[in-house]
Amino acid sequence: MSTGLQPVITKAGLAAILTATKTGLSAEISHIALGSQAYTPSAEQKTLRNEVARFPISSGEKLSSTLLHLTAVADGAAAYWV
Repeated sequence: MSTGLQPVITKAGLAAILTATKTGLSAEISHIALGSQAYTPSAEQKTLRNEVARFPISSGEKLSSTLLHLTAVADGAAAYWV
């Protein structure tokens, strides 16, 4: 069963995007990182708490001006709660 996850763009991430582009807002999401600690993420964070895996994006599409659908395949042998 799939569960939708609500990503949070951190202040550090937004600053990195703005510094890299200088001509406007543009970014490429290349990976999805998964962690095993339950908490509500904050825009102040700089890292994911207790990251256990990182997977490349396998596909994605823009559904609206504020909504993306991204897919990554978690195909490793490790088992953990997300």
